[in-house]
Amino acid sequence: GMGLPTTPPHPVIVLLNAACHYTRSLDYPATVEVALSVGRLGRSSLQTHYTLKHIEADAVCGEGYATLVWYDMQAQKSVPLPEQIRAACGVASA
Repeated sequence: GMGLPTTPPHPVIVLLNAACHYTRSLDYPATVEVALSVGRLGRSSLQTHYTLKHIEADAVCGEGYATLVWYDMQAQKSVPLPEQIRAACGVASA
């Protein structure tokens, strides 16, 4: 971890939305590799992208994304991304 608190009263990470588009079926058992990359960074949110690869077939079987928001539960509003997150993504605050 990054040493960030993850429970109230500190801001928490909220899953705003998520989707996955499957392009190939999987049979059990199967080994799936999930590659994660960070997309757009906003003031209080970041988007992640996922690629699912069926190892035995050496083929992509799905792609997806999720948007995460840093949220202050007490104030009931989004808050800026922690500097540690921006730094890990290679982006400094302006």
